[in-house]
Amino acid sequence: MSTLSRVMSLVLLAAALVWTAPAQAQNMPEQSPENPEAVEEARTAAEDWLALTDAGSFSESWDEAAAMLQDQVTQDEWVQQSEQINSQVGSVEERSLMREQYQENPQNLPEGEYVFLIYEASASNFDQPLNEIVAVAKEDGSWKIAGYTMRPAQPQQPQQQPPQQQPPNN
Repeated sequence: MSTLSRVMSLVLLAAALVWTAPAQAQNMPEQSPENPEAVEEARTAAEDWLALTDAGSFSESWDEAAAMLQDQVTQDEWVQQSEQINSQVGSVEERSLMREQYQENPQNLPEGEYVFLIYEASASNFDQPLNEIVAVAKEDGSWKIAGYTMRPAQPQQPQQQPPQQQPPNN
């Protein structure tokens, strides 16, 4: 299986979030002003968690994840899958936040507060940009990672220019 196929099939998140987070990501605004304090707290939690995965501390990243993620994958499975992907894609060299969105009680997920973050990243063994989609849920008063996926970045659609008006022929 090619690296691209492995990345595309990478699913390291709770089953419901596998299809919900990417689908919601397609229509997310650049910023989500509904609850800026929650977004900031969730972003900090996500970046701390991503630092664990960047350092190869996969077991600890599972320990720090939300129960909904832990209920979907065992710690051993998480570590094995993470190590396999890391060996194929390589280490994340650069990451920048592209979008963030706060939602309460999103459809198809357990009730609660969520922040969805999309990062564009580059990795040492992968020659095209990647998207990291991180779902963060408020659990027992703390923001925890409820889902994570990595996939090749979607090409940016060029903005369409309005047609130029032709001067009337006289």
